[in-house]
Amino acid sequence: MAIPCYLAMTAAEYAACSVLPSHIGWMACHFSLQNNGLSNLPQQLPANALLILDDSIPMKNHSIDAIVSQLTDAAQEFQIDAVLLDFQRLGIAQEKELAAGLGAALPCPVAAPAEYAVGTMPIFLPPVPLNKPIRPYISQHSGRELWLDAAPTPIRFRITSDYSICESLSSIDRALPLADTQAHCHYEIQLSDTCATFTLGRSKEDFSQWLQDAEALGITRVVGLYQELTDYDNEKAAL
Repeated sequence: MAIPCYLAMTAAEYAACSVLPSHIGWMACHFSLQNNGLSNLPQQLPANALLILDDSIPMKNHSIDAIVSQLTDAAQEFQIDAVLLDFQRLGIAQEKELAAGLGAALPCPVAAPAEYAVGTMPIFLPPVPLNKPIRPYISQHSGRELWLDAAPTPIRFRITSDYSICESLSSIDRALPLADTQAHCHYEIQLSDTCATFTLGRSKEDFSQWLQDAEALGITRVVGLYQELTDYDNEKAAL
């Protein structure tokens, strides 16, 4: 069975999608501004979806018990496959307490970034840099169940005699001629008298190989944005 790749969708994307991906992630579930629980919980979901809670709205006077109850109800009603705590704020003790409570109470796996993955909870890692293989990136978490952010964001390195910078690109409008089979990406090199530029991107075929590599290395789930990966989903029926 192929490693599941969840395509994270907003409520608007979900409502507008005529053919849903085989693995859905419901994103943008937040800490509520109106009460001590959560907002933007789904009203309906197909079975075996991923529910994603983020902390873009800070956790302040919210009730851990209320949130555990809400997510337990959602997990049971929709037969949710797993919950992802996409917490980006650092050092929030209340969020760590919430993660521990959810991990103990929910009837499905709960994953979180390394800082918040209490006990044996799966660790959700940020995207592997496009120019790096997966194995060394995950090596510090040996022995833990790992999930990966699958964002295939193209990048460009600019190197001069004075500086080196790396920038993220929204997209690449052409095929890149050279292949890196270790990092599963394509790239091109452009040279001038003052600058060397390296542009890296991941094709559909690269992404398929990247998924196979992730599975072989023991990664159990990957998660990406629907708007970024929908074309990859059309290419690989197992997603």
